[in-house]
Amino acid sequence: RDTTRTHRYFQSSTFHNIIMGSIGQPLTLQSFPSGTPMDIVLDRLYLDGAVVIRNLITPESISAINEDIKPFLDADYNSGLEVFAKQTKTVCGLAGKSPAAIKAILQNENVKAAIKDVLEVTTESWWGDARNTCTSPPLLSSFFTVRVGPGSARQGLHRDDQDHHASHRNRDPKETTKLGCFVASK
Repeated sequence: RDTTRTHRYFQSSTFHNIIMGSIGQPLTLQSFPSGTPMDIVLDRLYLDGAVVIRNLITPESISAINEDIKPFLDADYNSGLEVFAKQTKTVCGLAGKSPAAIKAILQNENVKAAIKDVLEVTTESWWGDARNTCTSPPLLSSFFTVRVGPGSARQGLHRDDQDHHASHRNRDPKETTKLGCFVASK
């Protein structure tokens, strides 16, 4: 991991304003076309905390994902995630319900590059008299879809850090525990 780039993101005033909620205007995110070199995208991600990559997932892939999950979204069932408004439906466990989502999102080279850069951690530890270097690859924590229904209230700006108890009190880049990838669809 390029800790200089990560550190720059966590020390940026933009990151501080987003997390502390002190911005009083809509946030404008840098938008990149699919195929933009990932080092450029990642530099901006670390600077602003989020980016948009246009056409990252093909329309055909989005259609295939929607076809896979339609039975779950149409069912008279909701996952029970109470953080969402009652008009919002969620389908958890997407990796087991949509082969198209695995291929289009989880196996997407740009998504994998971002996940590796942001979340892979290399540490050193002692085993007896030997100092070992260990690399911890990212783990999939959650993979789900959300259909926001008419009349749903917006969620407040937040980070889903409650799963890992990250406090971000010291603006330490090592406290980054998740990377969100949102795919918009009609």
